[in-house]
Amino acid sequence: RAENFPLPTSGRDCRSKVERLLMWQSASNMFIEHPIFGVGYGNYYTNYISEYRSPLAREYQRHPHNTFLEKLSEAGILGGISYLLLILYFIFNSVKTFIKNKNPINLSYLACILAYSIGCLTDCLYSSYNLKELTYIFYLFTGIYLILNSYIKQEHQYE
Repeated sequence: RAENFPLPTSGRDCRSKVERLLMWQSASNMFIEHPIFGVGYGNYYTNYISEYRSPLAREYQRHPHNTFLEKLSEAGILGGISYLLLILYFIFNSVKTFIKNKNPINLSYLACILAYSIGCLTDCLYSSYNLKELTYIFYLFTGIYLILNSYIKQEHQYE
């Protein structure tokens, strides 16, 4: 198991920070003990409560408040790498398409995916427990981007 993260002892919102660090530690331990396939999709909470919850934790969270750690803990290295590759694909695709077409839609989507990815570092926006409204908005933006991107590519083929 991973050693304990250094826990903050004072300051504003200290308890929230401590809880988040404890959840991250629990998710890391799940991944360390189940590195290939994880504990199973949707099984974070069950395993967290039964085996991985720190005695210092006061809350019973259904997800570790970090999307990448959630993917690693539930789906192992295979799921973690798949998630990372999907995000990197969207980032590189939007950059490549922007460089090629100079269309602001690609730059806008890049800003969207980067902001969403940063948000995923402190919350589980793709959580198997509860899809958040931001996730639906992200799916909507991704769908619109893919449709517009396909349309823009067709326009450039006819030029």
